[in-house]
Amino acid sequence: MHEITILQLIKGLDIGGKNGGDSRFCVDLSKQLAKIGYKIILCNFFVMNTSSEKGFLKDLEKSNIKTIQLVNWSEQNKYFHYLQSIRKLEGSLKNREINIIQSHFQLGAIASIYLKTKNRNIKIIRTVHNIKEYEEGTIGLLKRSLFAERIYPAKLDAEVGVSQAIVEQLRAHPGASQHPEKIHLIHNAIDLPEKLPDIKPPHAEGQPFIIGSVGRLAEQKGYRFLLAAMPEVLKAIPGCELHLAGEGEEKAKLMAIAAELGISSQVKFRGYLGNISEFLTGLDLFISSSLWEGLPTAILEAIMAGVPVLATDIAGNRELIQHGKTGWLVPPADAQALARGIIYAYQHPELRHHFAEEARAILPQFSIQTVTEQYAQLYQRLLAGAV
Repeated sequence: MHEITILQLIKGLDIGGKNGGDSRFCVDLSKQLAKIGYKIILCNFFVMNTSSEKGFLKDLEKSNIKTIQLVNWSEQNKYFHYLQSIRKLEGSLKNREINIIQSHFQLGAIASIYLKTKNRNIKIIRTVHNIKEYEEGTIGLLKRSLFAERIYPAKLDAEVGVSQAIVEQLRAHPGASQHPEKIHLIHNAIDLPEKLPDIKPPHAEGQPFIIGSVGRLAEQKGYRFLLAAMPEVLKAIPGCELHLAGEGEEKAKLMAIAAELGISSQVKFRGYLGNISEFLTGLDLFISSSLWEGLPTAILEAIMAGVPVLATDIAGNRELIQHGKTGWLVPPADAQALARGIIYAYQHPELRHHFAEEARAILPQFSIQTVTEQYAQLYQRLLAGAV
């Protein structure tokens, strides 16, 4: 096979801080693609200079994946820096033969369209990781109308949704009716070990019941509702602890809410953690309180760790958890529903164990090996002109 070079575009490598599961998935996908013979260049648009970013850069270097670091992140000048980053990327690609550009964030998709004007032979793909791509209000509506509904369907060679809900959203765009063959479903995925950890045993008598979540401390994750549920939870489960792994822009706000509710001693903000598996196996119940998602890999990682899951009943979560069969689903943005669900799960340890076992049946279809093969097939079809 002629060596195929794929340029992966991500917003950043500060995974667990400014960046989330989309960047983590891209790292895992890139490593797996490199294993099966693809040449991968991973472009990090916005440099954060955090310990998380440095750790992932070392990991990529060990996998012989070349990285391109573009510009330092600045919230105040982000659009100027974005334009600067495109110019820098264009310069970095001189004398490099790129076959495919795959973007994992909005501005990356725009950059790939621009880069294709310089080389019409390049195939360009965007992977959509979130059901809610744009901000609320007039500006968000204009962006969606211009880019998602018109420019992307016309200019991109393929659009990939990581969940069925996202694929349906892509197909509903006006421009997609002209190019339905460009839209594909390829799930997010995780790297499964050869042997899965044991299912989480019931928590020991006299030990605190520990619930927790993994993700950026951002509005999307709905943590303010989870915190609001804790006073009711603590009435029924004295000593219960909530552990949150991750960093993000809402950290100070969430800590203030915990203090205002008088629950600071029972809420542990764990920050960025390099070993998420160890964190997850320490939980008695994993909580996803998200308000919207694409296909959350954090839930998959909890299932892999053998931890039962209680999640909000939203698109994406519903593709991973069947209520009353493999976990619990509760309405989003509802602190009382979260509290009732947590208390019920605590009171039914046999169901927690049963659901944790049953949930694992879905894992093979979400393995990084399976999903990488699906992407490889898409790349080959694009290069052969079959899409």
